[in-house]
This record gives sequence, C-alpha cells and structure tokens, in this order.
Amino acid sequence: MRSSVLLTIAILGCKSPAETGPARPVTPDEFLAGPTPTFVVGTLGDDAVDVRVRGQAELVRVLGFPGSAIVTDVEATGDWPARPIVYGSPHNNALMRDLAPGLPFVLDAEHLAIGGLDLKGGDLQLITVLPARAAAPSHPELLLYAGTGPIGVSEINGVPHGKDAILVADVFGPLHTGRWVRNPDGTLKAELGPATRRIAWRDVTRTSAGGTATYRFPAQLAPAADESALIDAAQRGLDLAVAKLELKSPLPLTIYVHPDVRSKQALTGNAGDGHAVPGARALHIVARSPVSVLTALVAHESTHLLAYDAFGPTGTSLIGEGLAVWVSGQYGGGRLDDWELSLGQHPPVRELLGPLFRKTNERIAYPTAGLFVKTAVELVGREAVTTHLLGATAATWDSACKAAGTTAELLEQALARRLTRP
Repeated sequence: MRSSVLLTIAILGCKSPAETGPARPVTPDEFLAGPTPTFVVGTLGDDAVDVRVRGQAELVRVLGFPGSAIVTDVEATGDWPARPIVYGSPHNNALMRDLAPGLPFVLDAEHLAIGGLDLKGGDLQLITVLPARAAAPSHPELLLYAGTGPIGVSEINGVPHGKDAILVADVFGPLHTGRWVRNPDGTLKAELGPATRRIAWRDVTRTSAGGTATYRFPAQLAPAADESALIDAAQRGLDLAVAKLELKSPLPLTIYVHPDVRSKQALTGNAGDGHAVPGARALHIVARSPVSVLTALVAHESTHLLAYDAFGPTGTSLIGEGLAVWVSGQYGGGRLDDWELSLGQHPPVRELLGPLFRKTNERIAYPTAGLFVKTAVELVGREAVTTHLLGATAATWDSACKAAGTTAELLEQALARRLTRP
C-alpha cells in the first residue's frame, strides 16, 4: 500500500474573495495553517458507497482533526458549515450535485471535463480548493475530494497532493496539476500543466481459484522469458488472499507489472515494490527474481484491494497493514512465525492505532501489526476481525473490540504472550 496516509488537506477560511482579478492560489497544504474544518460526506450512493465515502473523511478527521465535526450532505443543506472539506462527486454528494451548474468543471461517474480536457474512465480523481462563489449556486471556499466511478474517493487521501490548487489523478497517480484563474466575467477556469508521462501496455489475462486478473506489461518491451512463471507466482498470491479472506467470486482486477523500481516510480511516483489502487481495482508490482517472491507481494497488496471491496475502508493503518501481512504470512522476506521470535520490543497496540504507526520503524510496525491480526483471528475469528476491528478507529476501538467478543486489554495480553513464549 502507499507508504502513508497523506493529511495534506488545505483551505484558507470561508471568507469570500472578490470575484474579480486572479483567483488566489490556495492549495490543500495551506489548510494546515487554518482553523478547524468541517467534513461533509456524500450520501447519494448505496450503503456500500456511502460507507466508503465517509470512511475516507473519518480517517483524516480522527488522525488530523479530532475536534472537528463530520456531517452529511443532507445535514449541510441550507447553511454551509464552517470551512468545509467535501468528500464526494456530484453523482454521490447532494451538495456537489446542487453546485454542478456553477462549477468550473464537469464530473460524473464516467468522465471529468476540466481545463479544456475531456478525460474518460472510472479511475479519475480530483482534489482541489475551490474559491468561494457569490453568484447562485453559491458556496464558500472549500476543499473538494471527488472522482469518477461509483465511489470516486476510494483511498483518495493516499494520493500525493497538497502543493497545487488543482490535482487530477488516475490509476498511476498524479496526472495533471494546475491552478484556478478568472475569466473577464469573473468565472473560474482551470489552468493545467502538461500531463505526466503515460505509456502503452500489453495485456495477458489469467483466471484461477482467486478470480480473474489482467496482467499489463509495458508494450515497448518484449515478453520476458519468465513471464508465464511470473504470472503463475502472482496468481498464487491472489489465490492465497482470496482463500484467507474467505471471499466468494471476487471481481476481476488489473495488475501492472513494472520491469524495475525506477520505472514504477517514474510512472506512479511510488518507489515501493508494490501498491494497490482500490478505486481502480488495480495493483502495481515490480517484477522480481526469483519470481516466487511475487506470491507474497501480490497476496499482501491484493488484500488491501479485496478487503476494501468486501469489508469497507480500514479505520487504522495498524489493522489495514496487519491484515495484509497476516494474509501474506510474511514480512520483509521473513515468515510471520519467525518474527514472533525476533520482533522484540514494540509500542503498545493502543498507541499504534494512531499516527505513531507511521512514525515507527516499518520493520517493527508491520510485523507487529501482522502478529496482532494473527492473534486476533485466533482469538475471535476472521469474520469478527474484518467485521468489527478492520473499520474501527482509535476513537471507536474499545466498542469495536466489545462487538468482536473481546476487549482491547485481552487482545494486547494475547499478543504479549505470543511474543514472550519460550
């Protein structure tokens, strides 16, 4: 998964600027210097969509702005809340739907038209600070997280952003950045920079017990001698994830296979061996030798995508990454069973539920998370873990543990016994 949940959401108050002259270049990062925001979530989707839209807002609220309020688009109808951060597109957020006639872009489930571009696809995401608008339909300055597809904002917090007033992203990450400028009549238009490089791909589709995956290889490269073995190893990882999560008939996904880390970073901005893009139902992985190492990598990364589909958004990095480590059965090339003997000291689980997880050395945080999920599965069962603990936040942890049939203290004690047994 992405190395961190980015909390770079920015807005500068709700004071309406004059609608003449250049638009102020407000960026998401500038929000961090401002007063407490209000999170507004869309409710026009079905229950599954609404849960995932709210989950993205709730994750940022709990970690970055615990004193802030979260309201629905219905509750916010009429008077705008103070300093709104809006999650949802016109097709799944009532406030954005009502604003659509006056927006400087067109966005629906299948395309985004902005800055003279007409972009199509279900994997597009838009992050922008919209200057206030006095004319009807009016709105204060607001920070918007939106996108195409039924959900639009799947894991949108993890898209690198914050320094530009406008960011458009796709399955590879940032595609265009830009700023808002004003036309002579005072209306806004997007001024976008050139697109980030994209390449052509060659597809190979494979189906197994874990479902169907389309493997995409750079079209300019000839097939490697071990391509079939690579696909077999990756598909075994997908099979493993589906089996351990006890899923039935998972939807097809796409796996982009990059020849090396440098190529993957150049196209996606992510230097890791693999990461998932749940909104596009896609994985990005680096081809490795021996190809057998891809089984664990795909098991780990596909867990992020499959769990998101099946169980909803994760409330903490501890449980989200822990579930992926548990499913893959290893971390950093070492078996999870071996980590029980070598892990040593680690921060308390309750502390790792918050921002400390990402501040802790990964070789401590990730195996601890995996062993904790393993312990929880043994204590209360996989279903209880994915139903109650996976979506819990630090604020709801105690009640989630109770719903799962245990307590936070009992889980912590069980993990301690696992790590200290002779």
